[in-house]
Amino acid sequence: MEIKIRNGFLVKPEFLQLVERLLQTRPMPAKACLDINAAIDKMTSQINTIRRTRNDIIMRYCVKDKDGIPVTDGNKYTFPDDKAKQVCFKEIGDVEKEFFTVDILEQITMYDDETITPVELRVLGDLVKVVERPKA
Repeated sequence: MEIKIRNGFLVKPEFLQLVERLLQTRPMPAKACLDINAAIDKMTSQINTIRRTRNDIIMRYCVKDKDGIPVTDGNKYTFPDDKAKQVCFKEIGDVEKEFFTVDILEQITMYDDETITPVELRVLGDLVKVVERPKA
């Protein structure tokens, strides 16, 4: 099954944390575990690529000192002017709007009476399939 995840969602720290937390409490067949782990490895690689790309974009536009180190004001980068800042953040936004595709054999199944927050379910998106719990 092909899952598409927007890069902007993928780089949110809570995304992989939620996936990993969900998997820690969910026994599944070994083949599915291997498949999900391979997908997580691909997602982690993509996250690293996105972070490097964002840093490269920032380095192109921010002010740097004589040693090439970015100048910051507190925890914010300094830009030579508003136009440079706008172009920088537009380029970063364009990268974050792109979709990353990962293939998995099957979605992670959750029963409809299990507890999860709406935000968690939204972040996990198509990785999760909610089904009715079988009657005993």
